[in-house]
Amino acid sequence: MEEKLALLKKKLATVSDLNYSAALLEWDQQVNMPASGNTERADQMATLSELSHNLFISAEIGQLLADFQSYAQNLDPNSDYARLI
Repeated sequence: MEEKLALLKKKLATVSDLNYSAALLEWDQQVNMPASGNTERADQMATLSELSHNLFISAEIGQLLADFQSYAQNLDPNSDYARLI
């Protein structure tokens, strides 16, 4: 089970990293980016959003969460693993 939890954490960390990267691009768009960069920046942000979304809704993450369903019922609701699942 620990191996699957580590895999879930890794997958969700990647989703988080993609979202943080998109947020950084958005901040830069608001603060520093010249107007001539709008099209390219929109494409970059769309790519990151698509990658993040597709990974988050992937069958692999869905299966991991399904595998944890009975395991999670025995966890302290305030534990890190319960919150992750």
